[in-house]
Amino acid sequence: MNKIRLDNITNPAGFAAVCKEKTVCAVSSVTINTLGGGGKFPRRTTPAKYAFATLLLCLAAVFAGCECGTNKNNSGTVTISGTAETGATLTAISTPTGDFVFTGVFTWQWADSKTAAESVWNTNTIDRGISGENSDTLTLDASLEGKYIRAKRNDIASKDEHILGPVTPSSGPRITISGIPEMNQKLTATSSGGDFTGDFTWERTQSMQTEWHGVAVDDIAGTNGSEFTLDTYHTGYIRVKRSLASGEVIESDPFGPIVYIDIWTGPATTVGQGFNGVTPNGGFTDDFDFIWEFADSETATAWQPVTSVEGEIRATDHDSSNDSDYSRLVSGSTLFNKYVRVKRTATSGKVFVSKALKVTAAGRITISGTPVVGEKLTATSTGLGFEDTFLWFIDEPNSSNIDTGLSGDNNCELLLTDDLVGKRIIALRSGILGFSEVITAGGNTAPIIKPKPSPSPIIKQPVLDSSDRTYADAGMSSGL
Repeated sequence: MNKIRLDNITNPAGFAAVCKEKTVCAVSSVTINTLGGGGKFPRRTTPAKYAFATLLLCLAAVFAGCECGTNKNNSGTVTISGTAETGATLTAISTPTGDFVFTGVFTWQWADSKTAAESVWNTNTIDRGISGENSDTLTLDASLEGKYIRAKRNDIASKDEHILGPVTPSSGPRITISGIPEMNQKLTATSSGGDFTGDFTWERTQSMQTEWHGVAVDDIAGTNGSEFTLDTYHTGYIRVKRSLASGEVIESDPFGPIVYIDIWTGPATTVGQGFNGVTPNGGFTDDFDFIWEFADSETATAWQPVTSVEGEIRATDHDSSNDSDYSRLVSGSTLFNKYVRVKRTATSGKVFVSKALKVTAAGRITISGTPVVGEKLTATSTGLGFEDTFLWFIDEPNSSNIDTGLSGDNNCELLLTDDLVGKRIIALRSGILGFSEVITAGGNTAPIIKPKPSPSPIIKQPVLDSSDRTYADAGMSSGL
């Protein structure tokens, strides 16, 4: 056990140096060596003085920047087990020394050399394929081929024989994707290590947390559909599948994220509405801003920069927290029936250009009919290529759509019922304009009322002639 003399407590700085040198911070790891020692309290050293000395040592440890109970250096090891082969899963194990306790999760890192500098390892953090309660397992994908892998926990990293690599290709059936993960680039799929049959199936997802979707066949070419061209609508990540003769389906690792620029809008591509230019997957820096342009057609060769005459360009927002940058254009009336697009230069020096959207007149929804219970309201949409059915709502915050009393083409009619009395009604309808969803609302009727009750009918009494009348009717006595 490392020993620190009692006289060190009179010099905290000296104790700090000893503490750091011997890497001892825990009071339980400190033996008080008083003059005389020998397991007994020497003359003039009482238990109270011993306890006080121990307290001073603990305070000195705190002063030295130590954490009581934690041995900061050479206090444990991190090892990795597994095969450095794509598709294989590695497992990290942390083994403490003495009373040291590992905390937190493992960090997985890669480098091109086992002897790479510490700064290189710390820069290349692996962010996918990680699982386990303490992130202690890593499944190697194709992006790590040829790399060396290590794990790190509490600033203690695996070393020497426990840095695995270089990662080699899987010896079993596998599919890989090659190419540049950028819009307008061609990707190529290759299958190997098995008896593959049939065509490749390409899929995309916006993020690794969402579902995978098929892609348009127009973008696929090559033998067995092995080539796929990324256009302005393929964002996020790409993967490809192919079947073995046995029927087993093999899929590639996700490829991406795709560097791209996009333009989208909400609620509609109409005069006065906002257009957003976005570069959500990185690949751009603050050194290059968004540039807005307009032209008379989508395929124009000459595009003009948007100025304050055509619209308002709002300040570019660079959000480093989620690596998503965007810029906003609020179109003016001079852009009516024009096409707008946005472009930006990436860190690679390439200029990325978004698809173009047409600035149209505003869509419109009107509601006709009498706002009375028992009557029907009819919604009509004009100005845009609406496709979906009408949705009816009470004009109140967070109201659910009305799902009863609907009829007519695309649910354009609503039968008014007693539960709608006193409410105002609006109708919504959406469609697709370009590749953006368009939602237009309209109506806002007068409050629904109940119909006025019909007046009670007046019942006329029959008029009696003299032959039908009795004396009693005439108010006279017969006198008989």
